[in-house]
Amino acid sequence: MKYDEILKEFIEQLKTTASVEAVFGEPKKIGNKTIIPVARIGMGGGTGGGETPEGEEAKGPRGHGGGMGVAAKPLGCIIVTDEDVKWMPVFDTNQAMLVGAFVLFTVMMTIKKIAKTLR
Repeated sequence: MKYDEILKEFIEQLKTTASVEAVFGEPKKIGNKTIIPVARIGMGGGTGGGETPEGEEAKGPRGHGGGMGVAAKPLGCIIVTDEDVKWMPVFDTNQAMLVGAFVLFTVMMTIKKIAKTLR
C-alpha cells in the first residue's frame, strides 16, 4: 500500500470516528426523563514512510506505517425533562485526589517555611 493510500484511509477513518456521536452518547429515555451521556474524546495519530529514490535499484529499503489512538473520558450527562434541562457532572476521583495532594503539599511547605523563619 502506498503512502498516499495509507494517508487517505487514515483521514477517512478519522472522519468517521471524530463525530458528534462520539462526544454525545445515544439518548436514553427513562420515564419522563431523557438522559444524554457526554464525554471528552481525544484523538491523535500519524503516518510515515520512506522509499528508495527513483532511479535507484528497487532492492533498497522502504517502509510505511501509521497509527491512531483514541481516549474517552466521561464528563457527565444532560438530563432533559418536560420542565427543565439539567447538567449532572461525573465526580472525578483521580482529579480530586490530585488537587488534594497538591493542597496538602502546599500547606506542608508553607508550615515548614514558617517554622524555619520562627527559629
